[in-house]
Amino acid sequence: MPPAKKPTRKERDRQRNIDEILRAAESVFAEQGYEGARMADIAARAEFSVGYLYQTWDGKVDLYQSLLESKFKEFKSCVEGGIGSTTDPYQQINILIDAHVTFVEKNKEFAKIYLVETSPAERRAFNAVGSRLRKAHTAYIKLVAKIFEKGVDKGIFAPHPPRDLALALEGMIFEFAKDHFRNDPSGDLTDRIDVMKRIFFNPVLANYTKNTKNKKETRKP
Repeated sequence: MPPAKKPTRKERDRQRNIDEILRAAESVFAEQGYEGARMADIAARAEFSVGYLYQTWDGKVDLYQSLLESKFKEFKSCVEGGIGSTTDPYQQINILIDAHVTFVEKNKEFAKIYLVETSPAERRAFNAVGSRLRKAHTAYIKLVAKIFEKGVDKGIFAPHPPRDLALALEGMIFEFAKDHFRNDPSGDLTDRIDVMKRIFFNPVLANYTKNTKNKKETRKP
């Protein structure tokens, strides 16, 4: 396979501009809500002309969809980079929880948009890009389910359906995150990681604890 073509200076500059605009859009959407945000507000925050934004996006819906996709790619990269550091299913799930919560904490403005502030117009914008995001989400759930499947086969996790375990884990993290932003937005979600792990792992690791008595010092939920 030939090496990837190195982007030109113009392409690198354009990508930097796009990244700056997306960061500005994230802030404006979080502060003003999806319906209250305007392209002019985002342009002013990013210090670009409104016309420059329209050279890349058709409008607010298109820009919002780009933000969703870029954040999901960032999250996917964060998770895959972490779980690739070990082949131990238990440690991979530990790392996945850490990465998931840390990502939410580091992207509070986006999390507020995605998890809490959902208006009818915002849902329509999400649905317009939903097929691509659903495909990416399905791939992510399959990845996590494969970790659980390997752990079940090795006797690490209790014999529950791997996909159900993946969905249960994701659902728990999302509900903790929603509660955090609704009731304790000034706190730190990472402070609740240990609670999440105890709640999730205690019933799931029934066989694992029995089979790994000598490894407790390195494998505590």
